[in-house]
Amino acid sequence: EEVIPEQRQLANLAEGGVLIQYNSEDQELIGQLTQFAQGQPNFPCYLIVAPYPSMEPTISVTAWGTMATMEEYDEEQLQQFVDSFRGNGPQTVPCTPE
Repeated sequence: EEVIPEQRQLANLAEGGVLIQYNSEDQELIGQLTQFAQGQPNFPCYLIVAPYPSMEPTISVTAWGTMATMEEYDEEQLQQFVDSFRGNGPQTVPCTPE
C-alpha cells in the first residue's frame, strides 16, 4: 500500500525479488494484483505488490535485469513472469515465509 523507496527496490531485486507495481487507484485492479501475489507458493517470499504513481504504464512487473508492463490485468502474463524470475537475483538470499 506504500511506495517502495528506489534503494529498497534495487535491494529486493538483487535478492531475487519480483516487484509488481501499479499506477492506478482502481481498487478492483489493486485487489486482483494483491490476490495474485498472496496465491503464490511461499508468499511473501520474493514478491512485493506496491504502488508506483510516477510510472507511465498501469502495471509494471520487474525482476533483476528485466521488466514487463501491461495496461490491464493479465494473470497468465504475470504468472509466466513470476515463474521465470522469482528467486533469481545476483545476491539471492534464503527466504522462509512467515
